[in-house]
Amino acid sequence: MSSSIMNISNKSNLTNSNRSESKKKDNLDKNAFLNLLITQLKYQDPLNPVEDKEFIAQMAQFSSLEQLQEINKKMDDTGKLLNSIKELIDSQNTRLNEKLESLEDTMLESFDSLNKSILNLDKSYQKNIDNTSKTVNELININKAIESYTDTE
Repeated sequence: MSSSIMNISNKSNLTNSNRSESKKKDNLDKNAFLNLLITQLKYQDPLNPVEDKEFIAQMAQFSSLEQLQEINKKMDDTGKLLNSIKELIDSQNTRLNEKLESLEDTMLESFDSLNKSILNLDKSYQKNIDNTSKTVNELININKAIESYTDTE
């Protein structure tokens, strides 16, 4: 009986391998397992049927296969979601860096402008001090001239 199962299994695998390549491998494996199980039940020896233990074991294997395929699909979906999140974070990070660079440039320009204004103010203040000093010196000279004129009279 096991050789007939192997022959049926080989036929089933050949049929599955000829299917369109566009279908996922998971679906082919699941379908192949179901086809094998159905074929095995269909062609079993009525006088020597498959034992319950074997049938239950095969059904458990099938159930495990389905669960593993579902887990695999969910893992793939999770991986895609994580990639999307990573791309979004990378995009936001790029935008943030561009805005920070722009802000840095603006701040540097503002500081440069502020420094120039302070230097101009300092120059202007220095000129005012110099002008005031000249004016005071002129007043002192005028006062000395008046004093010397009044002393001569």
